[in-house]
Amino acid sequence: MKERSIEALVDVAATANFISLGAGRQLVLSIVADENMIQPVNSGSKCIHGMVEEADIEFEDWKGQATLTMVDTDDHDVVLGMDFMRHAHAIPMFQSNSVLLLGWRNTQNLFYLCIMSKPLRWKFLSSLRIR
Repeated sequence: MKERSIEALVDVAATANFISLGAGRQLVLSIVADENMIQPVNSGSKCIHGMVEEADIEFEDWKGQATLTMVDTDDHDVVLGMDFMRHAHAIPMFQSNSVLLLGWRNTQNLFYLCIMSKPLRWKFLSSLRIR
C-alpha cells in the first residue's frame, strides 16, 4: 500500500471526515462502495463514491484511525471534521494555531501538539499520513 504525506483541513463545522476521489485513488485505499448522496453547505448534492473505513492516520508520533467519506471536493484532499475530533480526542487550539491530540500508552497519558501551517486562505495540519 502506498504511503504519502498529505495536507488536511480541520473543519470543526463538518460532522464527518472526507477524502477526495483523486487522493483516495492515489493512496490505493480499500474503498467500500456507497451510492448515497451528501448535501454540503452552500453547494449542490454530491455523490458519495465510497467509504474508507478505519484508515490509518499519523501526525508525527500520534497514530490513529478514521473513517473517510470519498467525495468530489473543490479545494482539499482531506477534511477532518467532528467525527475525527471525537475519536482522536483532538482539541483545536485556535489561539496557538494548532491541534492538541490526546493519546494513551499503557497507563501513561500522551499529548501531541500538531502545528498548523499558515497559507493565505486556509489553515492546514502540517503533516498527515494516511495508509
